Amino acid sequence: MRRKPRKYKPIPLPKLDAKAIGQRLRVLRMRRNWYQVQVADMAGVDNTVITKIESGERLPSRDVMLALSTIFKVRLDYVLLGLGSRKKVCMVH
Repeated sequence: MRRKPRKYKPIPLPKLDAKAIGQRLRVLRMRRNWYQVQVADMAGVDNTVITKIESGERLPSRDVMLALSTIFKVRLDYVLLGLGSRKKVCMVH
C-alpha cells in the first residue's frame, strides 16, 4: 500500500534589510578605525560597492558577503539578520 506524501509547510524566510546590514557593517568597520577604501581593497571590490552597501542602497553579493564576514571575523547570521554572536566560531577554507 502506498503512503500519501506528507505536505510540509514552507519555512518562512526572513527578509533581508539592506539598511540594517549596511549599518552593522559600518559599525564593524568603524570599530576597527578602517576606511571604506581599506575594506574594499581587502574584499577585492571597488570602494563604491562598500559605500552603497553601508548606505543601504544595495545588498552585498554572496562573494562580497563571505569576504566581509571573514575580514571582520563575524558570523554571517549576525551581519545578515542581526542574530547570534558577532564572534566567528570557526573559519571554513
